[in-house]
Amino acid sequence: MKNLRSFLMAVLLLLVCQASHAFTLNVSIDDASRISAISTFPAQATAVDFSSGEFVLTYPDDQYVNMRCVYITPASGKFITSWKLTDEDGNEVSSKTENKSNRISVPVKAEADYGTLYVYTADAIERDATLTVNLTGSPSKVSFSFHPARSVMLKEGVNQVAFTSSTETAAYVMPVGVERFYKVLVNGEENEGRISAAEGEVSRTYYIYPHNGDVIDIITDFPDVDYNLGINVEEGKEELISSVTLNGEEISDWKSLTTAKAGQILKVQTNKDAIITSFMVNGTEMVYHDIETDHYYWAHEWSTTITEDLSISVAGRLVDRNLTLKTQTYGWSAVISADSYDGMTPVEGLYSFTRQDGASLIIADGEGELKFAATDNPFRLMVTTLDEDATTNIEVLVNGKAQPLSWGACDLTLADGDQLEVYFGESSNVKHITSTSATSAIYNLMGVQVQGSTLPRGVYVKDGKKYVVE
Repeated sequence: MKNLRSFLMAVLLLLVCQASHAFTLNVSIDDASRISAISTFPAQATAVDFSSGEFVLTYPDDQYVNMRCVYITPASGKFITSWKLTDEDGNEVSSKTENKSNRISVPVKAEADYGTLYVYTADAIERDATLTVNLTGSPSKVSFSFHPARSVMLKEGVNQVAFTSSTETAAYVMPVGVERFYKVLVNGEENEGRISAAEGEVSRTYYIYPHNGDVIDIITDFPDVDYNLGINVEEGKEELISSVTLNGEEISDWKSLTTAKAGQILKVQTNKDAIITSFMVNGTEMVYHDIETDHYYWAHEWSTTITEDLSISVAGRLVDRNLTLKTQTYGWSAVISADSYDGMTPVEGLYSFTRQDGASLIIADGEGELKFAATDNPFRLMVTTLDEDATTNIEVLVNGKAQPLSWGACDLTLADGDQLEVYFGESSNVKHITSTSATSAIYNLMGVQVQGSTLPRGVYVKDGKKYVVE
């Protein structure tokens, strides 16, 4: 019985110690009716009851101590104006003006001693600055918003847009259903915007940093005018260009192109089996030539929105790619080429395999082969994991020899008949042998048993496992 009492006391003491190993934070909200949800990271053991406006949050001391935070979401149409963190003596530790109608995050740093988080709310906030936005064109083509998450509906014509200068310090103008606008002007100065691309679709976002009294002019549609357009290659080298499209429609007789409408999207793709030594657009060279290595770097694709006369000239030479690289991949169904990744497809990893000129190549899932030329060397293979598990195995072997990886990348100089093996999430289990002196029989990859005291360089099978002779 005495031993049982001792055991129960020890358990109770352990529970008391565990309970003491927790970080608590008092929270005070000036009007809880203006709040719709409160959560934390790490999550609380039970749902947070904030109805009274006064409550306590509890965090384990030993979990995600540098990532702790409080998420607070205002009710529809309400605002969180600011918050303040104090220590146990009531002294301010940190604070921030928010003026937001969407969820905020309050960081709770591990090294600080906190007493109370005060949250201040409002039914409405005063916007102290105004923009004049002149829209010429259809409002359905325009998305206008302030950072971080307030959208503004524009009408055609003049719009007076109020904003809060202390917190709404950036505005975004984005095309909807079109690649770009004809013009976006801020106080008469043209804003070129920034270009992004995904899955071959090009889009442009116009970033504006507003001040009280600024005038923004958005002209959505291009004028109905034609611009001169010419694409020129040396006679007999038309194969340097693989395709030309205008607004996604392929132009088979691109040599006859002389004009294009303002606002059309022109895309020119060059032959990946060619070395493009020059791609000139209105006298500006788009190909980078490394004189030291005599390598030409070119993505084999160029696109633009027609806004001016264009003269394009292409020069280069076709390459006879008659060398063969054999490829074998393991776990490859879990990865996707970085060039085709849309940011949404659920995959575990990305890869890119490029020649020295920057052209991207596709490595088949399982067994495959690629044609190449000696001048394509060196190649670069990069494999990265998107999985939170940082221990995901990635191995690259050439002719059975493991290649050193730096941040998932390696440079490869390949020869005809080389065997490239790539493992993602699996292990090659390669071991090393030097001869057939072992008692077990040894076979080459064709299944033929090999003999002799010295084996030539290559990959062999012994006892059902792969081995490499270097």
